[in-house]
Amino acid sequence: LPDQDERAAELSREQNEKTIRSTQTALRNFREFLISKYPSETREIYVIPCKELDAYLASFFVDARQKDGSEYEPNSLANYQCGLERYLKEHRYGYSITRDKEFKRSQEALKQKQIELRCKGKGNKPHKSMKLTFADELILRKRGLLSRYNPEGLLNLVWLNNTKAFGHCTGFHGSTLKWGDIRLRVTETGLEYLEWMGPDNGDVNAKSKRGGTDSRVYATQHSPQTCPVQDYKEYAQRRPPAMRYEDAPFYLSIKPVVNLA
Repeated sequence: LPDQDERAAELSREQNEKTIRSTQTALRNFREFLISKYPSETREIYVIPCKELDAYLASFFVDARQKDGSEYEPNSLANYQCGLERYLKEHRYGYSITRDKEFKRSQEALKQKQIELRCKGKGNKPHKSMKLTFADELILRKRGLLSRYNPEGLLNLVWLNNTKAFGHCTGFHGSTLKWGDIRLRVTETGLEYLEWMGPDNGDVNAKSKRGGTDSRVYATQHSPQTCPVQDYKEYAQRRPPAMRYEDAPFYLSIKPVVNLA
């Protein structure tokens, strides 16, 4: 089947060209970062000792920005790591920056940066909840990225809580979430909870499948500092009165003058 063989060869060439471009992009951006932040560093990266290169990579993953000053998408940083890995392998570098323990610092820096970026809403897909470990959340809380006491931290908190609690619900889209899509309610025993009121709320079949509770998240009275209901109430209190109507966007932009302290 000559036609199929030719098509397969063409696809292989296209894939190789794409990989080459990806590697070149990663190398170019990393080199530009080194020039801007460490101008005295002029060595080819494949001759830089692993300890130094690990530190440079960690700095790159944490501080690198796009040309317009905005942050990269989480997957872009991971792609850059893979591209640099390919380049180093081509030049017979003695270590793997993605696997070897000598590059643990940069590997951890990339992981934490990806978590931070996803908390800011980057790289997220509808219906897909974040998979953060308890340790990951502790780190983000310690760094103030999940916090009731600063605007960005509070916005991150409610975004993370909503995604974890309701990301599986039909019709949940973080980017189009409305204020009225999530309601604060109270049980007969006085326990507060948040309930997803999105498009499938009136669907009897959907309700029966989830047993009436999968679209709710309850207050954690034993742990008020990490209670999602308390986070929601704090966020509700901080919202401008004009943005408390049902069709208002759930997530609001942050004004620099706002101070939650």
